[in-house]
Amino acid sequence: GSELVGAVGELLQQSRDPARAADLLRDDLRRSLCAHLGLGIDSSPEVVATVTAQRTGVDAAAVHAALAGPPPSSDHDLVALAQTHDAIRKELLHGSGT
Repeated sequence: GSELVGAVGELLQQSRDPARAADLLRDDLRRSLCAHLGLGIDSSPEVVATVTAQRTGVDAAAVHAALAGPPPSSDHDLVALAQTHDAIRKELLHGSGT
């Protein structure tokens, strides 16, 4: 929601670089997923995506793209990435039953 958009705006303002802001978002999501799934912090995006998909039903390719996709080309793409991250987190925390 609006908190997410505000947080992305702050990241973008701090870094002045959508790609860097996306890297920060992706790293945060990967760390969060690894911690929640009991994976090592150095787990590859492929492993994190596969385990997330197995536990939640979220498409593994979508999770992988959220973790390691191409850099956003616009602020709009960055916001879309943040919304995808938020949806993955919500599914893992509320939809998986783990």
